[in-house]
Amino acid sequence: MNTPKKFFFTLTILIVSICSTLSAQKKQGMAETPPAIESKKTKELSNRLGFEICESDTTHMPLYETAADWLDVKYTWGGNSRKEGVDCSGFTRVLYNMLFGKEIDHNSNSLSKSVPVKISSPEKLKPGDMVFFATSKKHSKINHVGIYLKDGFFVHASSARKKVLVSTLFEGFYKKAWRMGGRYN
Repeated sequence: MNTPKKFFFTLTILIVSICSTLSAQKKQGMAETPPAIESKKTKELSNRLGFEICESDTTHMPLYETAADWLDVKYTWGGNSRKEGVDCSGFTRVLYNMLFGKEIDHNSNSLSKSVPVKISSPEKLKPGDMVFFATSKKHSKINHVGIYLKDGFFVHASSARKKVLVSTLFEGFYKKAWRMGGRYN
């Protein structure tokens, strides 16, 4: 065989061999695409909200951006605006209208009763679901609501902290006060 044909033949075998190896690794789950480099926007949102937001979270980016925009808005009982302040159900109501075009009640207990899909386990929550709590000393009646973000984090208007903030379902007070989640399809 002359040199150019020999080189082309060897190169072809090498390419076929590499493609076959990569294909076999992909089938076995070994070949993964490198993770996307985080954008400045996702880093800023992650820092602001207190949990990691990845490029793969783009579907829920409007929720995360809106939640971050409302952080530190003052708590006002009965409130439902950024300027005057919000309470927990007013905050949830405003965000549900803005993000999902849904008109919902301005009362956490009636919301918990009227939500179409009830979720009994925090592990089954999806971003945008409502989270309901009984925060009174008796812990019987639902009296607090927030919006689930991801990885156990939710955003809500806290009467104790007097502002909109992000908390976690899996620790302390909210772990004990958790009652259910709710979803609109």
